[in-house]
Amino acid sequence: MRGAVAPVLLALCAMSAVAAYPERLLDWEELAAPPGSWPPSALASARGGLYTNGGRESRGRNPGVFRLDTATDAWIECGFAGRPVRDLGADGDALYAVVGDRKAAELYRSTQDGDWLHLVALPEYAALLGVSQAVAYVSIPGTDGGLSLLDLATGGQESMSLRVRDLDIDRVSAWASGSDSSVTLGTASGHSYIRVGGRSTWLSSRYGPPGYPILDVVGDSMGATAVTSSGVFHQEEDMSETWSAVGGVAPGTVVSAAAVTGWGQTYIATAAHGVYERARDRWEPRNEGLWSLDVRALGTSRPGRSDSSVYAATFGGGVHVLLPDSGSWLPMTRGLTNLWALSLSVVEDVVYVGTTEGRIFRWDWSDDSVEWRRLPAPAPGGDVLGVAATPEAIYAATPGGPYVSKRDGDVWEGIDVAVRADAAMTTHAGRLYVASWGGDVFSAGVGANGWTRVLPALDYGGVHAIAADGDALYVATFYGVFVLEEPGGAWMRLSPGGITNDGIIRYRGDTESDTFMPQWDFHDIAIADGAAYGATQTRLVRARLRRNGSRHRH
Repeated sequence: MRGAVAPVLLALCAMSAVAAYPERLLDWEELAAPPGSWPPSALASARGGLYTNGGRESRGRNPGVFRLDTATDAWIECGFAGRPVRDLGADGDALYAVVGDRKAAELYRSTQDGDWLHLVALPEYAALLGVSQAVAYVSIPGTDGGLSLLDLATGGQESMSLRVRDLDIDRVSAWASGSDSSVTLGTASGHSYIRVGGRSTWLSSRYGPPGYPILDVVGDSMGATAVTSSGVFHQEEDMSETWSAVGGVAPGTVVSAAAVTGWGQTYIATAAHGVYERARDRWEPRNEGLWSLDVRALGTSRPGRSDSSVYAATFGGGVHVLLPDSGSWLPMTRGLTNLWALSLSVVEDVVYVGTTEGRIFRWDWSDDSVEWRRLPAPAPGGDVLGVAATPEAIYAATPGGPYVSKRDGDVWEGIDVAVRADAAMTTHAGRLYVASWGGDVFSAGVGANGWTRVLPALDYGGVHAIAADGDALYVATFYGVFVLEEPGGAWMRLSPGGITNDGIIRYRGDTESDTFMPQWDFHDIAIADGAAYGATQTRLVRARLRRNGSRHRH
């Protein structure tokens, strides 16, 4: 089912790159939409058939509800003729329709074509994500949790969020300036969870080349550098549409992190060849003085300034610093009893390093002793995979989860990750599935409080809709449709135009591509009668999923 929320993050997430990802070509065919000058915006599968709202007319939005007659591909009117139908949803044989505009919408249920029962009025600007067991799940902008339960019998509301278990957090960053602050948790697959200010929920996001796990991203006024599992990419300037691979690093090198100092001074860390500094379109090694070339993390004392020092956390060699205008790294060893460094954070004159065995050390240049001081461990054992600090708190990521200390490391508390639900939802075989805008998919049993992340993670963002069919999950995104055919399998992109990479490359040189936006920006998806139906920004399309006994046609 589709979430009607279309965050302004779309402009930030619509970055392009040619990715090496699993892909399957499907023969998508265009279907004639119901009467109107624009294609439908909502799809639903109920009673074994496909339902949609009508195309837009000059004086109305998506008037009426229609059912597809698959024998003739004709549309049969099923109610609300001439009235604006904003969204559709299904729960078994029950079909739900949101009728009205965003400020004054009503929710209806139908158990047979043309027979509609009025249920409740929706809260202002609410978007219907799904319905299960007489409870509607709606997204309400401006609320902390993002998701509310709406009792269809009484109209009562209850705010909820996705309290997610077992997130594989391995990066953490934090920022604070006056009363403004934010904390970001990163996963091994490249997804991020951001909590702003005093909010209790975390917004799922993704920024970087689509199709790659993102290990680290840094930016300055010149653009952004993304470290991925398949190399380093650079974006020339903010809001551009192209990520370009940057060569010059030794072949097969595993890149672990990146850091930016001043105008164009970008550094990357590698697990076997030390540190590289970017020089125009290539990377040059910068390793003189390093005790170990296995560099796990980088940090800068004053990001964005040319007089910033650069710090390197090395595995087996401790921490080193590259002072401004210096050509050699200097070791910082005094008091560091564990040289197996994994993570690093710098706040002006204070440096934090996370190591193996759950240890965190603090270095303050303003201290008279100028040496490392060991802090209490966030959790017994385990590696400190990520560390970050602000003047008010220290954050750490361990295999047991993220932790925070507001007493300079003396007392640690576990962080409860409640992910904001803001994109799409469906129900299938007694389970709920929710897709966040950032590209993560979570599942839970109906009525359950704890949500589990569906793995492997999807390396794309811009999610608009999710659907289930048997063991398969389908996700409709800004970059097309993806399928996870069985639990624990691999996500496969169902190339929308039947052409490899179709819909991924937005620009060809200075000319906008005619194969990408808006043709293959999928807003909704539904599975009915052995076919996938998609509503894109400009058309309604269908692809047969079973042919000659096979679920998909290769």
